[in-house]
Amino acid sequence: MSPIRIEAGPMFSGKSTTLYAHIEGYLIAEREIGRDILVFNHASDNRYGENQLSSHSGLNVAAIAVRDSWELLAYFCQVNETTYQLKPEFADLMAVFIDEAQFFDADMPQVVTFIDTELGIDVYLAGLDTDFRGKTFGPMGDLMAVADHVQKHTAICKKRVDGKICGQPATK
Repeated sequence: MSPIRIEAGPMFSGKSTTLYAHIEGYLIAEREIGRDILVFNHASDNRYGENQLSSHSGLNVAAIAVRDSWELLAYFCQVNETTYQLKPEFADLMAVFIDEAQFFDADMPQVVTFIDTELGIDVYLAGLDTDFRGKTFGPMGDLMAVADHVQKHTAICKKRVDGKICGQPATK
């Protein structure tokens, strides 16, 4: 079984930056041992341009824009009778990275678990765990439940109190 790792927290907390650091590590391995990685982003996230994973700190990497979990899986798998198998051109796939996981559908935990347990591919995700009301955002709660490792990030509150930035940890 490969790891499922999640970077979760509010905006400006370093989730995508941490995901990018994991990608960089795998890119080094990719060059050294010839294994492949894929980077995905939800199609609705085009804040910094299309087909890229970007962080607020200015880091970016090419990404494949997809609308839902099944489109993501279909990118590198094909249906053979009743099962999904890797397409031949992705035989050396060792890791999948997914940003903005909160925007994906309710099937995302099932798809991620399949990628992990049946295909033996490492899965790294980043996303907002809660919305502005403090409620679980999209599939993030269920994704965190199936993950092997969850890193909860916090940000610094930038709300002005008496003319000064609050500076307390921000979780929403």
